[in-house]
Amino acid sequence: MAPAPADMNNGHLPPDNNDQLSPADNNDQLSPADNGNGNGDPPQLRDLNDVLRQQIGRTSLRRRTQLLDAMETIVQAYSVGRDDDINFIVEQYISIREHNIKLQRQIDEYEKKERNSMGASTSSSNLVIGILDNDEEVTPSTTIVSSSALPNASTSTGTHSRASSDKSEMLMQHLRSELFKANTQLTSATIDLKSLQAEKFSLATRLDSAEKENSALQSKHMEERNNLMDQVSTLQQQLISIKCTTEQQLGNAWKLIKDLKAEKEVMMKELGKTGLIFTSLHYNNSFCINNSKR
Repeated sequence: MAPAPADMNNGHLPPDNNDQLSPADNNDQLSPADNGNGNGDPPQLRDLNDVLRQQIGRTSLRRRTQLLDAMETIVQAYSVGRDDDINFIVEQYISIREHNIKLQRQIDEYEKKERNSMGASTSSSNLVIGILDNDEEVTPSTTIVSSSALPNASTSTGTHSRASSDKSEMLMQHLRSELFKANTQLTSATIDLKSLQAEKFSLATRLDSAEKENSALQSKHMEERNNLMDQVSTLQQQLISIKCTTEQQLGNAWKLIKDLKAEKEVMMKELGKTGLIFTSLHYNNSFCINNSKR
C-alpha cells in the first residue's frame, strides 16, 4: 500500500503538542477574563481571530484535511482491490468529508452571527480563517476555507467582545467534539481496514495454496492421462498385431482345409479302386475254392 501523506499510527496522526485540542489546555481557551495581555479586559476581535486561526486553522481542520488526504491515498491504493473494500473505504471517506462540510457551515453561521452582532457598518480587517497556514498549498478537493471580514477591534464594545468570547469557547468545545468523533471514526475505519487487509491476505494465502494444489492435481492428472494414452497405444498395437496374426492363421487354416479336401478326394478315389480290387480278388478266391471241391 502506498504511504499516506500524513504519517499514521494505528489510525492517528503523530502527537504534536502544538496541535493538540484538549479541554485541559487553558493556554488556548477563550475566557472573558483573559485577553492574552493579563489585564483582565475582554479579548479584542483581533486576538479572537488569532486564537480561532490557531485552534481551527492550524489544528482541527488541518488535521482533518490530512486525514482526508490519507483516506484519498488509501482509496487510490485499493482502487484495484475488491469491490466491497473500495465501497467501504469510499463510505468512510465521504463520511469525513460530510463532517468537514458540517464544520464549514457552522463556522459560516458563526461568522454571520458575528457580523450581524457587530453591525454592517463597522470597518473590516480582512482577516482570513483557513484550514492551512497562508504559506501552505491548498487542495480544493479536500480543503474547506472560510474567508470573512471581521469588524475592527477598535469599534467593538466590551459586552460584544465578552459575548463573542463565550460563543468562541462554545464553538471550540463543539469543534473538539467533532474532531474527537472524526478521529474515532477514522480509528474504527483503520481497524476495519486492517481487518479487511488481514482477511484479504488470508484469502490471498488460501488462493495461492489452492492454486498450488490445483497445479499439483493438474500435473498428476496429465501424468495419469499420458500413462493411459500410452497403454491405449500399446493395446492398439497389440490388437493390430493379433489381428494380422489371426488373419494369417485363418488364411493358413483355409488353405489347409482345401488341401485336406483335395487329399480326401484322392484317398476316396484310391479307396474306391482298392475296394474294386478287393472285391475282384474275393470273387476269384471263392471261385477257385468251389472248383477245388468239385
